[in-house]
Amino acid sequence: VENKIVFKNEYLKKLSAGDYTFIVSYNPAGETYDNTSHGAAANDSTISLTVMKASAEASGTKITNTDKLSKTYDGNPTVRIESSSNSTGTPKVEYKKKGASDDTYSSAVPTDAGEYTVRVTYPEDENYAESKVTSDFKISPVQVKLTWSADGLIYNGQAQNVTAKVSNAFEGDKFEIKYESNADAAVG
Repeated sequence: VENKIVFKNEYLKKLSAGDYTFIVSYNPAGETYDNTSHGAAANDSTISLTVMKASAEASGTKITNTDKLSKTYDGNPTVRIESSSNSTGTPKVEYKKKGASDDTYSSAVPTDAGEYTVRVTYPEDENYAESKVTSDFKISPVQVKLTWSADGLIYNGQAQNVTAKVSNAFEGDKFEIKYESNADAAVG
């Protein structure tokens, strides 16, 4: 007979983080002891157990749509971040320019072309420590398309004007188009 008490893993896995006390009472061979007959009753065993919070790594926190974050500029914010974790807390999503200091993270979702880092933070909960995960993504610039008011001007000895319009602009975009050194140009 071994002198040990074994708790099944299925039982222990169900315990939340915290302190537990297990009391084991002995009843050898079905005998009942009342401290008067048959001698003294066997002492109970007390077992103290502390279940620690799982580490951030054990939380399984991840961004699940990293393949959809990068895109070409279209005037709209990047896609909504999707994430998962074993933690039950509500995640906090923040962004910064790639390579910038961590104190520049903000909840403002990027819309402009550039390289960014997104950070998802799940708060500490009953069973898991706080966990963070990051992912880099890029909003690529869009190539501007110009539509000219005239095509193939023929020299006539007079100053000629042309205008250009950006044909693929997005709402809120601003452009300045300059065409210089075209006044009274001689054929040459």
